[in-house]
Amino acid sequence: MILSYEKNGISKITLNRPEVKNAVDFDVMNELNAIFDKLEEDKGTRILVFTGKGSAFCSGGDLGKFHSLKTEDEALGMLVPMSRLLKRIAALPYLTVAYINGHAVGGGCELAAACDFRVADPGAKTGFIQGRLQITTGWGGASLLKEKVPYLQALTLLTTARLFTAEEGLNMGWIQAVLNSESELMEWLSKWNGVSGSVLGSYKDAVRTEKERDTLFNDIDKEVKACAKLWAKDEHHDAVNAFLSKTDR
Repeated sequence: MILSYEKNGISKITLNRPEVKNAVDFDVMNELNAIFDKLEEDKGTRILVFTGKGSAFCSGGDLGKFHSLKTEDEALGMLVPMSRLLKRIAALPYLTVAYINGHAVGGGCELAAACDFRVADPGAKTGFIQGRLQITTGWGGASLLKEKVPYLQALTLLTTARLFTAEEGLNMGWIQAVLNSESELMEWLSKWNGVSGSVLGSYKDAVRTEKERDTLFNDIDKEVKACAKLWAKDEHHDAVNAFLSKTDR
């Protein structure tokens, strides 16, 4: 995980596991929590950008490590800590942007959904593909998504379990801009240059009230439990075995 500081109060977190398309494991979770602790102490961030190193944004949970989790309780041991991280991202007192520089699938889309905005490279594709593995979003992605797009768009993104192009995402309101480079990203972010971090944070509190945040977080908790029940089923483990064997080939 790489934390860097850009100009004008912009900080950037780069997922740094390109060999597994920036998949999330327990080490990544611990690093993210440590970075958020550091950012809380720094107090200088106005905008936080998430991106991935290499050709992918984030491929979701690391199935090579998480496939050993078989029972509902074991699944919860992974799902709950990551859902808490997404809650933490959703509650950050500054603007958050997912710069989807490559494919974002599964939990990678859930991470993007936790951010306030999503911008994508023209060739990037996004997909809530959890349904192919016979589970639902398990980190809070569905609850976060329904904040970001209308009902039918959310239902389509989730239930089809397919990949959407950046242009498709833009047309659905899931993606806010299609950008060709980090320099274009910085230009896109410049619209907030004249606004202080305290103002941005205050507006975030106004747009999502404390009561609405509590409702969102309760919905996320229900979502996590529902996924854990599906995780323990044979259908899920069979689907993951088939996926991993195909990947190995």
